[in-house]
Amino acid sequence: MRGVSRQRSDAGFGFVSEHERRQAELFFADFIGAPPGPRLPREIAGSEQAEEFFSDLTGQPRPHRPLRWTPSADQYVEDNPQAHIDSVDPHFAPIVESADIRYSVPAGVSGRVTLRISSATYPGTTVFQRDLTAAEKAVGAHTVTWDGSATVGRLAGGVATPAFSPYTVTIVATGGASNAGTIAIQVHDIEITTTAPASDRLNMSRPADVFDVTATVKVKRKNNTGVVTRCAVDLVFSYRDPAGANGTAAATFTPTGGSPLGKVGSATATLFRAKAGWPATSPNSFRTTANVPVSTAAGANQAKAMVTFAPSAAGGDTYLIRATVFAANGTTELIHRESRQLTVWRRVEFRPFEMTGQRHISTHGTDAIMGGFYNPAPAANNTFVEYHLGAVTVIPAAKSVRYIGLWDRASSSMLSWATHQTKLPAETPTAAQTTAANGPAGPARTAARAAIQVKANAWKDRIIAQYNAGITSWAPDAAVPANAMVAVEFEHPKYSVDAPAADGTTSEWTAFPWLTITVEGSTLHPDRRWVLGQGVSVGGRAYVMAGMSAARTRVAIAHEAGHETKNQFPRAQFGGGDHSAAAGLMDTVGSVAAFTARERQLLKGYT
Repeated sequence: MRGVSRQRSDAGFGFVSEHERRQAELFFADFIGAPPGPRLPREIAGSEQAEEFFSDLTGQPRPHRPLRWTPSADQYVEDNPQAHIDSVDPHFAPIVESADIRYSVPAGVSGRVTLRISSATYPGTTVFQRDLTAAEKAVGAHTVTWDGSATVGRLAGGVATPAFSPYTVTIVATGGASNAGTIAIQVHDIEITTTAPASDRLNMSRPADVFDVTATVKVKRKNNTGVVTRCAVDLVFSYRDPAGANGTAAATFTPTGGSPLGKVGSATATLFRAKAGWPATSPNSFRTTANVPVSTAAGANQAKAMVTFAPSAAGGDTYLIRATVFAANGTTELIHRESRQLTVWRRVEFRPFEMTGQRHISTHGTDAIMGGFYNPAPAANNTFVEYHLGAVTVIPAAKSVRYIGLWDRASSSMLSWATHQTKLPAETPTAAQTTAANGPAGPARTAARAAIQVKANAWKDRIIAQYNAGITSWAPDAAVPANAMVAVEFEHPKYSVDAPAADGTTSEWTAFPWLTITVEGSTLHPDRRWVLGQGVSVGGRAYVMAGMSAARTRVAIAHEAGHETKNQFPRAQFGGGDHSAAAGLMDTVGSVAAFTARERQLLKGYT
């Protein structure tokens, strides 16, 4: 206070006459116990004592406008009295609780007084307003509450949201608006869950499979905990690849009539889809993002947003699904949360069936043992194929025959190999053909050998036809379904390397040492064992024979399971006949006791 002035003084208050200044000096003098004097106002101007004094004198916390002495009221009042916001709750959860707004009304305020809550980013700015009641605008300190309801603008009838936060609180009277208070509506947390199993493995054996993603938005309460509310929050779902090595469309396998297993680099592949019952939009046709508003309706889905996630089907691809809340401008991020890391796997699963007395599948084909082939350490050797063997079914003794390739459906028993291997009359060379075929070179020998070759091929074809019929009919007759891993004794005398040599080596063509036949690409004498088999994959079933060492049995199981993967998820062939051309676990004889790098890539879904 520096003299008489109608302007605001250095202390933040002023007087309109010498009389009023003198009266203030007297008040000050009485307040601090000192005699009045010309220097007193300058000495105490702006001090805490002065402000406390004027708070009591005028009925408002801080006098910031010129005061005028009102003899009739025997007190100082403002020239243009206004309410004053004393404090507000800094944040709250709408509807669940209310924000407290504490304010003071000075003497002289009259007429209409309005509580107004606004946001600079809200269209039209005003979100809520109501007139104070007579009691609420009486001189003195008051508290009113706001539960977050919106009464003005596009949210009218709804609830204020974090997108337009912070909100400005003012009390408007004829003298103008009060000072401003600030209330925030903040997202406390976003909880993301998926329908992926607890292992966070996305089983993409079927590339069309999808997973649901649910995000639950919790708003910060006054006690700093989170709670679901009716706030209309818009969530943006997106993802990122934490490893940065997801499979490209160009490098991954494309099933017939389908799309590439990998999605990186594809102009059409989508990672998100709208979930039925949850409206969603996307600025990029759901390729990388989806915008989903949370449900505001009461019930189990309140504050939740759901979307469908469609990952790639390339094993080893990783994802973190992100849910983000933006401010009203759509670019300022308020909060985001990410899911746990999700990894794409494929799965090969077998129902084990074992002939009576044969336990080599349940003994050597366990999940733990096969995990050493499919998912060994180090992690770089992982095929991202989850192998699983179910509960064992024992095949009845009547169907537990030595050679499934000799199974005869008509008699529901195994054919006699001694009888079956014997040449039929039409397959038997005549004595003249035998003599000529083994005679001197010339047209007669050539013709005889050609005739015998035809008969040998007919014998071979009859045995192979019976083998195919036997192995095809035995499985359904023994009630062995597809996707089974079957422990049998032997496949066929001519196809099982560990079968008795007396069965595999015949004596039907010993008179013709020059004679050869071709079986599965091998040219050999017909009396020899044709195939050195220890397992076979046929009809959607994997068969593993008896008679091997433990280590070799495990290789055979892993090998046959590897073949069967092509029936349970899409992948490129290992090579001709689904065998690797180079040495590997998946070459024709399983010459390596582990998948090669190339074989692992194919199992993951690459080309």
